[in-house]
Amino acid sequence: MIELHSRNGLPLDGLNGTNETNSTETASDEAASGYTKDASYAQDTNGTRTSPPPAPIAVCGIALRLPGGIRTTEALWDVLSSGKDLRSTLPPDRFNISAYDTKNGRKGAVGTHHGYFLSEDLAHFDTSFFNMSKLEVEKTDPQQRKLLEVTRECLENAGEIDYRGKLVGCFVGTFGEGWLLSHSKENQFTGGYNLWDLMLANRLSYEYDFQGPSVVIKTGCSASLVGLHEACRALQGGDCTSALVAGTSLIMGPSVYAAMTSEGVLSADGSCKTFDATADGFARADGINAVYLKRLDNAIRDGNPVRAIIRNTGSNSDGKSLGMFSPRSSTQGSLVRKMYADAGLDPTETAFVECHGTGTATWDPIETTAVGNVFGEKGVYIGSVKPDVGHSEGASGLTSLIKGILALEHKTIPPNIKFVTPNPKRLSIVEELYKSQGQSQVYKAEVSQPLCTAIQIGLVNSLSRLGIRPDAVLGHSSGEIAAAHTAGLLTVREALVISYLWGFATSFQTQLGGMAAVGLSADDVTSNYLAGNEGVVIAAENSPQSTTISGDVKVLERIVQKIKEDRPNVLARSLQVDMAYHSHQMTEIGYKSMEFLHHEMGDPATIAATDTKVPLLSTVTEQVIQEPIDLGYWVRNLTSPVRFNAACKVLLYTFSSDSSAKPIFLEIGPYSQMGGPLREVCTATRTQHIYIPTMLRAKDCADSLLSAVGQLFQHGVALDLASISAAGGLFPLRSSNNKVLTNLPPYPWDHSTESFQCYFLPDRR
Repeated sequence: MIELHSRNGLPLDGLNGTNETNSTETASDEAASGYTKDASYAQDTNGTRTSPPPAPIAVCGIALRLPGGIRTTEALWDVLSSGKDLRSTLPPDRFNISAYDTKNGRKGAVGTHHGYFLSEDLAHFDTSFFNMSKLEVEKTDPQQRKLLEVTRECLENAGEIDYRGKLVGCFVGTFGEGWLLSHSKENQFTGGYNLWDLMLANRLSYEYDFQGPSVVIKTGCSASLVGLHEACRALQGGDCTSALVAGTSLIMGPSVYAAMTSEGVLSADGSCKTFDATADGFARADGINAVYLKRLDNAIRDGNPVRAIIRNTGSNSDGKSLGMFSPRSSTQGSLVRKMYADAGLDPTETAFVECHGTGTATWDPIETTAVGNVFGEKGVYIGSVKPDVGHSEGASGLTSLIKGILALEHKTIPPNIKFVTPNPKRLSIVEELYKSQGQSQVYKAEVSQPLCTAIQIGLVNSLSRLGIRPDAVLGHSSGEIAAAHTAGLLTVREALVISYLWGFATSFQTQLGGMAAVGLSADDVTSNYLAGNEGVVIAAENSPQSTTISGDVKVLERIVQKIKEDRPNVLARSLQVDMAYHSHQMTEIGYKSMEFLHHEMGDPATIAATDTKVPLLSTVTEQVIQEPIDLGYWVRNLTSPVRFNAACKVLLYTFSSDSSAKPIFLEIGPYSQMGGPLREVCTATRTQHIYIPTMLRAKDCADSLLSAVGQLFQHGVALDLASISAAGGLFPLRSSNNKVLTNLPPYPWDHSTESFQCYFLPDRR
């Protein structure tokens, strides 16, 4: 398993990935401390670790060549985060695929013309950098050529310069014999070690003078991850001081394609549709990638960047499963549980699992069953990189590992493309993760309310770390919950419990209600439109020219239509809600919420205040609150109108005694909502003010918050600027002083020299 860290060594959020039968990698945000030089480990009969965990291994460098011109981790992240599909037709310089079309009815046919291929010419090679003769280069497997360049880039990415003549291990996972098979069919075939994929590791060890173990792994699609496992064990056992782990897969001839077509494992349209009901096989892909490893203590000592920490690895076999190539969920699950136990980690802390996920109708459900049995009790996100870049077989495991590292560095789980209809045999937990907005649980009040409150509390805490302290706080509707926490009237737990139960109680609503926004004063709406229309009331007095009404749907629609007819230039718009918040319809909900609050928070009617320091302007009572709040207050908040206009005026009159200074309103929330009402209130009271939102729609939340902090500084608010970029500060990754640059442009290879073509046998193209 891997614990991923930012490039300056700070832990990021937990993200976990599991791969196929033979090897598994996962990620966790557990601390990397407590490791030992003793790499041995054992378990008792209950699966509990009985010896120290394996020494943690640092991933220091990454380099890769993937389909669609991907040559850097930045390019790969762009593909993953934007959900691109790099599927394409077979390049004509590989082989003449039309001669092997299944439509011709010949033996050894190829079932698809599509897959995922490197966009660069496989013949390109920088002969000025590597000391190889023209004859040797022309016969050398293109996998060796590409891997030589990728290895150099990986060493650069790791900041490693002192590797020649050292105990550097070399572990290369590969799949197939495409280069050798193409040559063996020629009449003038002469053989030679340059054709053999078993020379891949030795080629690297020779050219770079690596003097540690040099091993080629051929275990099928798990090859590169088994190589990772063996490298970690070699590092922990002292067989080498660092290790280069690589995976290779290049499609160079029809033989392997034809064999897989006959086995029925390839997708008819050459596309991986992982987890989807239309999954019909995998699509082959090119891939050359590498990672550079050291023991964590040595990496820290040597000053290498630490992009991930491998806490444990494991390898096993499915034994006698349903077929030679069929996975078995029980053995996969056993391996993962053992790995977690040996490392002293809790599987329930896992947030995300990166699956092998090739897109086969039978294998995907078996794998997700294993994932569900180990991680699925509380739900876990799953994904696979293969719908984006294909199945690169021997290199595929490292591609998944690299995806996991990038996801944690960017703190984002990229989308799983081509997922439309869940495979009916898949775990139901995954279906929920991809529902549309109208179906998603996130848009239910019991979920959205505490989420919003959590965001608001997080923003307040972040600002507090910068030394920003408000003179007073007020909240609109449920925003009062986070405001009360800021004022010291609620703990974090109490605030989240109230917001959850506030939303949960609405699920018991039996009446169909609605709300509407009206660009008129509350008095105007009441006297001209609510009189005689029972069932609709004022829900919120937002400003002198902004009112929200709430109540029975049919009456509400009639009032909105009447306003549009009487005053075409006045805003009158129904809101997309099916609840009549802050109206008589909330009475039943209020009783329910009080019942839930008493059950969860105890019998005392009053919530004990914490260290109250900030006055709270109540939009329920229009008064300053500095004393403990009883539970009934939150019921009144739900059922009473929001008197934001009046509360805002009280705030201005009470806390703006210095007429020379403009009051600064900082909106705390997931998007800017109160800027307009505040402007109208301040205009009516002839008060110049400054309004700053902390988050904006469709904008990067960190950029928005930094912009807000910058505006506060411009307006004279005292800030602890050092806390923004210091280690452990608010935005350490955005500080050039703390960020270790690991993705500088790689060595510029010279591919313009005399054409040292791959020996691609013209009559087989």
